[in-house]
Formats: sequence, C-alpha cells, structure tokens
Amino acid sequence: MSTDSQKEIWASVKQSAQPCLYLAKSAALKIALPPLAEQSRIVARVTELRTLCQQLRDKLTQARHTQTQLAQAWVEQAAA
Repeated sequence: MSTDSQKEIWASVKQSAQPCLYLAKSAALKIALPPLAEQSRIVARVTELRTLCQQLRDKLTQARHTQTQLAQAWVEQAAA
C-alpha cells in the first residue's frame, strides 16, 4: 500500500484509546489498484503457489503414512 493511501486511511480514522475506521468513511476511500495485467500475473502466481502448497501437504501426508507403516513393521519385526 502506498504512503499516500496510508495517510488517507489514517486521516479517516477516529483517534481514541482504540482507533476506529467507520464503514461509511472506508467506503469513500480511494485505494489504488495495480494495472489489470499485473493483477492477472499476481493471481496466476498465487494460484501457482497454492498448488505448490497443496502438493507439499500431500507429500507430507504420504511421508507421515510411510513413517507410520515403517514404525509398525519395525515393532512387528522386533516382537517376532
């Protein structure tokens, strides 16, 4: 967020013990957005990273399953 945007937001905040930004004031704020092409690149990158995170979660689940199987086999072999 740009410094100008931050200044505009803080100018709209009611200062008290707990700073408050009212919904009506926040609706009037002008927030700059990146160009559409850049937004598309951001969405594509986020999608790519979410896919990577899911793949990592899947691999972690598989590794935990393998670890459990190996531990069970080790216990069975030790008991035999």
